[in-house]
Amino acid sequence: MAVISPIWTSVAVGLLTVLYVGMRKETPRGTKSLLKIPLIGDLHKSPVGKPLENWDAWVEANGPIAVPKLFGIIPIVVLNSLEAVTELFSRRSQWYSNRPPSVSMEMITDAKPGQSKFTLMHDYDDHLKLHHRVLAPSLGATAAPNYQPLMELESTQLLFDLCNVVAEFPEGISTAAVYSLLERAQSSVILALHYGLRIPRFEEKILHEVIDVQTQITHMAANPGLPDMFPPLRHLPLFLSPWKRSADKFYATQVDLYMRLFEHGKESAGWNATKQAIETSRRHTTDRVPDIDLAFTLATSIQGGMETSPRQLMWLFIAALHRPSFMKKAHTILDGVVGRDRLPRFSDRPKLMFVDAITHELLRWRPISPGSIPRRADKDDEFGG
Repeated sequence: MAVISPIWTSVAVGLLTVLYVGMRKETPRGTKSLLKIPLIGDLHKSPVGKPLENWDAWVEANGPIAVPKLFGIIPIVVLNSLEAVTELFSRRSQWYSNRPPSVSMEMITDAKPGQSKFTLMHDYDDHLKLHHRVLAPSLGATAAPNYQPLMELESTQLLFDLCNVVAEFPEGISTAAVYSLLERAQSSVILALHYGLRIPRFEEKILHEVIDVQTQITHMAANPGLPDMFPPLRHLPLFLSPWKRSADKFYATQVDLYMRLFEHGKESAGWNATKQAIETSRRHTTDRVPDIDLAFTLATSIQGGMETSPRQLMWLFIAALHRPSFMKKAHTILDGVVGRDRLPRFSDRPKLMFVDAITHELLRWRPISPGSIPRRADKDDEFGG
């Protein structure tokens, strides 16, 4: 039997590393993306470019469950019916609660397989259940009324800022100008809720630190690198692994940011999710939860809350331009319920069902993540024969 020399293994790994370094390409933000392996398969049919369009075609051909293959080798089960989703993700949730492995998301949080510090990518075990309990008191449905005054405050500033921009550019305003105002408002709600940190201006340095880190994480999650395709690469020594060097550097950046936010939350006046998380963790476990774990759990929460709503609202502008009739009806209803002497309040909501319906239709029409976050099947299963 032939034996592969460790020397030749090292040479092969070295060549692979050189290939990676030499062929990676620049991204719009100036960072370098990881090289993809050119695999032969139905890549042109995989749900990368236009997922909704592709998945709809697969469903029409295959029914409520389709199984395309990403890069021609990785099967992806696409559920496109309420019945299938309810049965598998609700009634059989014990087999579908985990996520597919992501080596990159584990490496950039200095974590072992299945133990990413991002709760969204952590295996569904006792550790994750504890961190869900830690977040629930401050972010669950029962807690939402407690921070309605904060949302009303930020909505008031958002309207003020939008009016100023319209007055400054009467001939029209750019998408970038509108988006920055939406992003400031939503970020201020999320950061104040989590850390007692309000963002009065879009130019605030801490806001852009958070945005830059989130942008890098999103890019890595959407662009798997070689370690995701060949997990043993994660075990290479540091001097042979550009992925590990990059991951370690980025982990240090995250620790610095998240711990500064965490300490701000602990020291700020009044209630916030940081203080609630510390108190809840002490109630649910006798072992002290490390501050760094709580800091990453809170950071996972702000990642899901800051970017999604502004992008969703941009589609509302597009819908209003194409179908102005529904906006005219909404204005008439608002005038009838609220009048023109004050702004809407949450207490008006039961009388504004049409405005609620616009929101629900917007979420249905243009979901921010059409395929949601993938789940992993932990056992062979059968549905509908």
